[in-house]
Amino acid sequence: MKSILLSIILLLSINFLVKASDSEIKWGIKGGLNFGFFNSDIGPWKDVNALYLTGNTVPFDISVRMGIGGGLVMNYTFNDAFGLYTELLYSPKGSTYQRDNLNVVQVSQSGANTPTKDIVKYALDYVELPLGISISPHRRFNFKIGLAPAVNVSSRIKSNYWKEDKNNDLVNEPPFNNVPGTAVKEDYEKIKFDYAKNVICSASFEINYNISDGYCFLNFTKSLGEVYDISEMNGYNMKTQNTVISVGLTYLFSY
Repeated sequence: MKSILLSIILLLSINFLVKASDSEIKWGIKGGLNFGFFNSDIGPWKDVNALYLTGNTVPFDISVRMGIGGGLVMNYTFNDAFGLYTELLYSPKGSTYQRDNLNVVQVSQSGANTPTKDIVKYALDYVELPLGISISPHRRFNFKIGLAPAVNVSSRIKSNYWKEDKNNDLVNEPPFNNVPGTAVKEDYEKIKFDYAKNVICSASFEINYNISDGYCFLNFTKSLGEVYDISEMNGYNMKTQNTVISVGLTYLFSY
């Protein structure tokens, strides 16, 4: 199903490119950073009983999932003020939960210590096809408003954990003399979480600042529906939408 939908998206994009005349189209590539977060808490990350089982009752706080996104851009202009656009992008979305780990600390050379972080990351990756209208009220600025249907290509959960670092004895190596504890190092576990909806659609709004051969962009997207097929898991809420803020640069090819 995913491969069929992806093929349809690619064919639509190619068809649009072929039909557009060279005198009316500008195309290019864009890339930047995505900062995604869920619009509501999911999972047991604030439940006292569930947290007790982890050995740390500090609740998790929601934070952004950061990723690198980008792809192809096509801008079709009718005149200096109005046009259409479409894009074919790889778009990381999702969210992160994190909290202080009170049992593992980072020790500085001066002997000061700070808690490390426990991290649970819900990673959702999409092939996205934003499309809509562009409005240019000024030669330096333009706005893009549209919809961004997307096909899910990956859904997983990534979490960190700490294991003993036998090659780093903090007690016997300066400047950590007389600091009690066992040296540990961070590792990660990834598991599939195949409950993401195959297709979602987001509202999209973008501000562009035109520069030579392209523009800087600030993009805001919010899913119009829930991102998971399930409403709860093990009694915990799984209903959430996804917001993504993206910043980066678009380069337009000259021809």
